[in-house]
Amino acid sequence: MFTEIIKLTPQIDRSALTKMFRDLNTRFANAAKKFGSGLKNAMKFGLLAGGPIALLAGLTSKLLNPLQKAEELIDKVTGKGDDAVSLAEEFESDPGKLLRLEALAAAKGLDANTLWTLLGKFQSKLAEEKEAVAVARAAGKEAPTGRLSEFLDETDMADAFFKFVQSMQRLDKSTQTVVQNEIFGERIRGKASEFFNAKDFAEILAQLPSAELLGEAARKSGELSDLKDLLKARREAEDFITKSTLIDESQIRAIDESERRRNIADNESLIRFDSLKQSNIAIQELTHKFDRFATDFTTNVAPEVVKGVRALSKFSDEFLPSFQEVKEVVTTGFTLLDEKLDEAITVAAEFWAKGEDIVGGAIDKVKSVADTVSSVWGEFKTSRIYRTFGGG
Repeated sequence: MFTEIIKLTPQIDRSALTKMFRDLNTRFANAAKKFGSGLKNAMKFGLLAGGPIALLAGLTSKLLNPLQKAEELIDKVTGKGDDAVSLAEEFESDPGKLLRLEALAAAKGLDANTLWTLLGKFQSKLAEEKEAVAVARAAGKEAPTGRLSEFLDETDMADAFFKFVQSMQRLDKSTQTVVQNEIFGERIRGKASEFFNAKDFAEILAQLPSAELLGEAARKSGELSDLKDLLKARREAEDFITKSTLIDESQIRAIDESERRRNIADNESLIRFDSLKQSNIAIQELTHKFDRFATDFTTNVAPEVVKGVRALSKFSDEFLPSFQEVKEVVTTGFTLLDEKLDEAITVAAEFWAKGEDIVGGAIDKVKSVADTVSSVWGEFKTSRIYRTFGGG
């Protein structure tokens, strides 16, 4: 409608033009304000959710980590010492010797668990051969010769096992494989192949602490581990007594009531499953629509808003100064006319003479702007933002 007036009427209705400009400017301002507020809130809540909370969690973690690590180290050291002492009893050896053997195996890529498995299999096989020899001697028969016959008199399993590993290196490769598979099994032998084939045990052992030092450390750590376990057991027992005095029948019944209410709520959710499912689907569809709207607004509507605001700003820069000048002259004229009629007549004549020049210049400017405004407005009417905000 506005473009038709410009085309048909050489003199523009300034009040309608000004009203149109203000309405559109208000719409654009509101749209920009809402869009900016949404982004600001998103950033604000994002920072609240991820910033300070994450920062607080990080600081708390850094404060607690040293203490936690110290406790973990204590558990690790005392546990290792206690394990060494326990294994020493099982393998009839010294904890220092076992720890030294463990370090030797680790230098060849063999983990402690696999080493203890090998030692356990060696001990079992040695026990079997000892039993066979004892039975034969009791029957007055000749003692059988087994794979481990030369180690039957050994009482320390760590020493016996190490001597066996060294003795394997005197055999040819095929015999080594047969013997090791027979005692340990093919699978675990493969894991320990580097350890079994090592030739530098002496060099490695020379760089390790002595069995005496390791044994002393293991026994001390084992005693501390026993103390820690005793104190823990005592603490838990005493805490059990304390808690048992604080719990009464009312608390048990309160828990039962709470569980019953939870069961009722669960059953109601099952009853309302279909409606809840439909509601969830509706929420998902609404979320999807909102996501599409946000994407469409960002990619399509916002650029149109910017183009419209720029076009209106350009129009206002050319039109409003001339219109304001005319408005000020007209206001001055009517003020003088009200104050003094006789003087107003003379002033009015001068006013109209001056106003004619000003108005004529303004109209010329408006006419030159009109075609540009008409073109911009025509494009604006076809834009998405115009349709979105109901302009027309």
